[in-house]
Amino acid sequence: GKVRIALQVTSNMKKSLLKYFFIFILSTSASIFAQNYSLSFDGIDDRVQIPNSELYDFTNEFSVGVNFKPVSNFNGGWLFSKGYDGQGQMNRIWSVYAYNDRNDYYVEFVTSNGFYQFDVEANFSNDSWNLFVMTYDGSNVKFYDESSLLHSEPISGEVNNSDYDLSIGVLPHDDLSTYGVFFEGNIDNLNLWNRTLNSDEILDNNFNSLFGNQNGLVGYWNFNEGEGSTLTDLSGNGNNGLINGATWSTDVPVPPVFGCTDTYADNFNSEATSDDGSCSGYPENGNYTLSFD
Repeated sequence: GKVRIALQVTSNMKKSLLKYFFIFILSTSASIFAQNYSLSFDGIDDRVQIPNSELYDFTNEFSVGVNFKPVSNFNGGWLFSKGYDGQGQMNRIWSVYAYNDRNDYYVEFVTSNGFYQFDVEANFSNDSWNLFVMTYDGSNVKFYDESSLLHSEPISGEVNNSDYDLSIGVLPHDDLSTYGVFFEGNIDNLNLWNRTLNSDEILDNNFNSLFGNQNGLVGYWNFNEGEGSTLTDLSGNGNNGLINGATWSTDVPVPPVFGCTDTYADNFNSEATSDDGSCSGYPENGNYTLSFD
């Protein structure tokens, strides 16, 4: 009543099995132990230049986000820019400057309706990681940090595109030694989209875990090379950046832990750093008495 099946394993089969087993182990280990990096900018002349691409020619919507950590004695500097200084206001397409003494962002933005410049009140921290996201939907430019909408500026018109590079850590100028205001600190996870991200996508997203295939993602640089002078575009579009002076660092943003942060809820999570709206188990309203023993 028993049937026995014999499987003969040849020497070549053993070699093949061992080969694929070790490939699996090595690839798994590389995934698990892959080091996360950022770039450290010295505030003197460090920058990254990403070549212009027609993918960055937006019409009436786009989004851009980045993580940054200013040094403790930060004096202010450009986070990123698409444009050029010294050639007239209309060439400063979109750029963001972080002010330390005012603790706000200075923003320049150009559309078919003209040049706009304004301040965005912020609460970013020196010597700590911060998230900054800017979106445009054809009628408003909105600004977010890691927990809230900071500001909405009414602006309309089509984005004024150009052939200028996308720069990190500086707004280019003919005389950088005199007019260059370079960022000092660490920068990580620059992401660029051809659509308007909504608040849920921004506040619930962990931008250091993008896969590069998200809808509308036209540029994604996660800064995880750890060596060399190339900043690799992981969006699939291959628009790599050139690192000038900035050095690799293992100081990186810590992903948020989502959960209930309300201490009065039954499911309070003491390890959660960002509330996910799941809090529950509150006492019901009603009439109560106290019992004394």
